[in-house]
Amino acid sequence: MIYLLEDKHFSIFKLNAREMINKLGLSDWHITFDIQELSDGDLAQCHINRVAKKARLVLNSVFYDVEPTDEKLMESAYHEVLELLLDDIEAPCWIESLSVEDRQKALNSGRHTVINRLLRVL
Repeated sequence: MIYLLEDKHFSIFKLNAREMINKLGLSDWHITFDIQELSDGDLAQCHINRVAKKARLVLNSVFYDVEPTDEKLMESAYHEVLELLLDDIEAPCWIESLSVEDRQKALNSGRHTVINRLLRVL
């Protein structure tokens, strides 16, 4: 079954994403939202520009074989926000110029950033 998403679905996605963004203290990111058809079949995606500290959360405008329930939209929103949260750990892995020691320091720093953000919601 194919489901074409409407503004009401996008609003639910954004509302839940913003809620989690605020809970996790991700206010240091400039985050925008979009709805468009995603060719790979993902329900949503998180596009990250680490240098500019910008992210774009995209909801697929077409769900295939997945009903766009409030719960599924919330889960998709939370999933993409958590991808952004984990970027603090992942980002140092992509910096080729870092020495092993500096990469370990950056990973440790990122890990603690994530832990401190998670402590806000526990």
